[in-house]
Amino acid sequence: MTEQTLLSRSVVAERCGISIRTLERWAELGIGPRPIRLGPRLIRYRDADVETWLNSAAEGEVSA
Repeated sequence: MTEQTLLSRSVVAERCGISIRTLERWAELGIGPRPIRLGPRLIRYRDADVETWLNSAAEGEVSA
């Protein structure tokens, strides 16, 4: 089993160059990297999913 790094909303928002609120809205709309709910208020993102999404966005394959 490979180890997966989980990132907080603030880290993902910073990496994407957006606010945390925008990241939350994107999740509501199904845009951006897919969040993982670990508890009632604990949201994380897989580092690999964020990187894949950013690479797709850079290549113009996704809109946000």
